[in-house]
Amino acid sequence: DHAWAKRTMGTPRMVGGTLANFAIGQGALSTSPLQVARMMAGLGNGAELPPARLVRQIQDTNHNIVSSPKLVGTPLPYSAQHIATILMGMKDVVNASYGTGKSAGIKAATLGGKTGTGQWIVQKNQYVAWFAGLVPIEQPKYAFAILYEGSPGQTVSGGKFAAPMASEFFGPLMAAEAKASKEILASAKNKAIEEAMREADAATKKRQQDEDSAGEGGNGELDDEARAVAAEVMRGIPVQVQPAKPVADPQQPKPGFFKRLFGGGKQ
Repeated sequence: DHAWAKRTMGTPRMVGGTLANFAIGQGALSTSPLQVARMMAGLGNGAELPPARLVRQIQDTNHNIVSSPKLVGTPLPYSAQHIATILMGMKDVVNASYGTGKSAGIKAATLGGKTGTGQWIVQKNQYVAWFAGLVPIEQPKYAFAILYEGSPGQTVSGGKFAAPMASEFFGPLMAAEAKASKEILASAKNKAIEEAMREADAATKKRQQDEDSAGEGGNGELDDEARAVAAEVMRGIPVQVQPAKPVADPQQPKPGFFKRLFGGGKQ
């Protein structure tokens, strides 16, 4: 407003040129990396600027919680469509062929961000390079802001000096997380296989016990059919279990020639 312009810049009122400079992060606008990171976090959750804090809770020497500040975020006054448009632009900055932040790209996830250059110490012709963003851009987990401090007279840009830092940091991090996720899935799959095999083994033993009671023995080992059932269960395929065949009565020996000729009665 006019009062702020007079107090901050010494001008009698706010003019259109000042607002235009604000829109591109120039002029009298000042911000810190933490503020920019909060802005990115707000875009990532789509609802609010999360509160910034250094301490989650305070405990005494007996580990009892003395206090736990309840901080409230600042709601974002933007529609979901507006936020989606911004996130798409941030994605293209890194991943499109024309993006200014292509040097921030990583293989294990899709990173999105915004490059920038800011005035720092005008008298020394000194500038800073920015790169801020989210990763993964589709379902943000990390919000960040990177600031490179240029030397006096140095020409800097966010794409050349700040964006590569994002790649160097998040590349190994996201690769390690992807590897850990695969190991967790593999472990869960192995447990599912073991459980399926145990269930099939128990079913085999029960069937063999039933057969034993009907006169046919078994060795108690997992048979081929049960193993096939376990394999199908592991793959998540519905299994059609064939009903057990009825046990046939033992066949009586056929009578010999003389018995057929003279009859089978007692003499």
